[in-house]
Amino acid sequence: SMLASYYTNNLDTKDVFDKLNVSKCDSYEEHLNKHNVIYLSFNTGSNGFSSYKEYKNYFVNGLINDIKNICPEINEKDPISDIFKAAYHKLGQGFIFIIDEWDFIFNKNSFCNDKDKENFLALLENLLKDQPYVEFAYMTGILPIAKYFSTSFCNMFDEYSMVTDDKYGNYFGFTQSEVEQLCAKQDVVTLEELEEWYNGYYTVFGNKVYNPRSVCFALDRGMCRNYWTNTGKMDEIIECVQKNVDSVKEDIVRMINGEEIRITLGEFSSEKMEFNTKEQIFSAMVILGFLSYHKKYLRIPNTELRIS
Repeated sequence: SMLASYYTNNLDTKDVFDKLNVSKCDSYEEHLNKHNVIYLSFNTGSNGFSSYKEYKNYFVNGLINDIKNICPEINEKDPISDIFKAAYHKLGQGFIFIIDEWDFIFNKNSFCNDKDKENFLALLENLLKDQPYVEFAYMTGILPIAKYFSTSFCNMFDEYSMVTDDKYGNYFGFTQSEVEQLCAKQDVVTLEELEEWYNGYYTVFGNKVYNPRSVCFALDRGMCRNYWTNTGKMDEIIECVQKNVDSVKEDIVRMINGEEIRITLGEFSSEKMEFNTKEQIFSAMVILGFLSYHKKYLRIPNTELRIS
């Protein structure tokens, strides 16, 4: 929503962004509120669908209705990519696509099978790949899109992971200096409390990174407590832990007691969220944020996760 607020051309957010560091960039005003933006959150209305067809139609029809507002002469029966091309030629300007939780249906198996997931990737590919109307696309998610299937679906994306990224690592959470600045604006929650509760993650260079959502809640409510939002995938991981696959339970108990576990994990060793080995289970827990992994050592990062 922050990116959409910055780029979208039917908003005036200059007063907001003038106060932020982005205003110091040379291209700041060139892009501020100058673009057509398509903003999608693929977990919207997630509890109301009984089939993949309903899920897909909800988003596709929403996109068509939005385009009709600026290009009423479109043919609604055309493929979604052709509809965007028609709007692009009429407006003489492309679109920025901002997509949150692109991989929602890959973690929501109740109404989607493997064929549905493959069709969903084909939909994204048709919408975004090599299309003249796409200025750029920014997507967030847990799973690496280009590696989910062995085919080349959406292989035009660059992928950035908190575990290994050396370019944007500092932006995956709040840095130490950012937390210090935020903490200085109030006198209820101490920096030491925030560090104990929400620190423990690291960039590839070893810089401290805090859970931003939890820090914001703690400062807003004046109290450090567990603000962690669980994920459905954690239920599957817990089941594997209870079965004690590869003695994983013993290692978790050691981490709960403050120990670190030395282990080598692949960057995306659980890219399909399979939990057949200790490495896959721990890799998934790192990807989901339940464990911290740095210099081949695995640990529970902070108090919030220790009591979750």
